[in-house]
Amino acid sequence: MNEIQLIDYAENLVVLDRNTIEKLYQLDNCDECVTLYLLYYKLAKWQKTDTVKANDEYIRKCLKWGRNKIIRAKQTLKTSGLIEIVQKRKNNKINGWYIKVHYVVSNQKLSSIQVKQEVSFQDVSNGTCTEQTTIALRENINCLKNKIKLLKEENNKLNSLLKESQNGEKSDLEKMDTYKEIVKYMNTVNEHPKFNTKIPFSYKSNSKATQKLINARLREGYNVEEFKDVIWWGYRKFVEFEFKTQNGESSYKYFRPSTIFSQEHFEEYLNEYRANTI
Repeated sequence: MNEIQLIDYAENLVVLDRNTIEKLYQLDNCDECVTLYLLYYKLAKWQKTDTVKANDEYIRKCLKWGRNKIIRAKQTLKTSGLIEIVQKRKNNKINGWYIKVHYVVSNQKLSSIQVKQEVSFQDVSNGTCTEQTTIALRENINCLKNKIKLLKEENNKLNSLLKESQNGEKSDLEKMDTYKEIVKYMNTVNEHPKFNTKIPFSYKSNSKATQKLINARLREGYNVEEFKDVIWWGYRKFVEFEFKTQNGESSYKYFRPSTIFSQEHFEEYLNEYRANTI
């Protein structure tokens, strides 16, 4: 392996080009990958080579990470091309495993620092910095990190909204089928052989009021079969065994979604059905 001589802009400054930063922040577990990559980079500067000796046990002690976390981050960096796991041999025997850190700043020219990228080389002129420039660079890096963090959060929100929207469209179609099934059963329950009274009803599945009631009960955990049980019991209660109200009106009027699907009565009628039919 050819060793390279590294240039320090300042004593504690690590130099990353824009493409490397963007690549890191595009990774799924970017926080882990950034941390591990920067540790490898630091070791590269310290060992003065882009192919560093750093086994998993050393990384574990440095970062206080578990083995699985280290393997996950290292594999992601390897897959993305930011690092390479290489083998060194001596006298045709394995001498050790090393981490080759890609995109490390090298001293290829005294007046220019070349940053290796995927396809080309990007020249960054003026290889020395004053203390003030170093501070400014640090502030810019922190600012950039905050902007990237905000952009990632916004991107996650947009993806979440898009996913909810797509799921919502599918859910609306499924809900419409549910409305139709429930309302159809309500309109045809009079055909049940146990009922002698055959009064037809005609409710609409596209009624917003009816849909709202059905949605509310579904959110409470009730299912379509339980709606049918309540409908069956409501027909028996208000139609098959018709009675007169205090105002002298027929109880038929109570066989309607606003009564039997209401929060006040749904559970009550379901329990009555179960108590009298099971």
